[in-house]
Amino acid sequence: MKSGTPFGQLPVLELADGSMISQMKAILRLIGKETGSYPKDDLAAARVDELMDAIDDISQLVNAAGRGMEQAEKEAARKEAVSSGSVFNLLTNIEAYISKHGQDGFCIGDSPTIADFQLAVVISFVSSGFFDGVD
Repeated sequence: MKSGTPFGQLPVLELADGSMISQMKAILRLIGKETGSYPKDDLAAARVDELMDAIDDISQLVNAAGRGMEQAEKEAARKEAVSSGSVFNLLTNIEAYISKHGQDGFCIGDSPTIADFQLAVVISFVSSGFFDGVD
């Protein structure tokens, strides 16, 4: 499958005409535009994109914590990053951003957007036990 994809990697969304869209955010934006989950207003769309870029940083920061260390040190570094370090700080900033720009439990505005979907997926992934040292 990967060899037939636009960039040789997943994810890929195959459309009814057989064409493919790759890369998670491009797929999310397309689906969001088709379903009304991506704002038509340019500023609201920019807020969604801005938050999605910040959400991308969560996994990158967790993965970077403890890189190149022995297992026990790596787990301790990741636990620290999540409980009081770089990941904790980013999550705190994301929470403040959502409090400022979201309503009724949604990230941006008063209805679900693709940023809500991405945040749910990333938080589930990070807290699933995939990353050593992160419970």
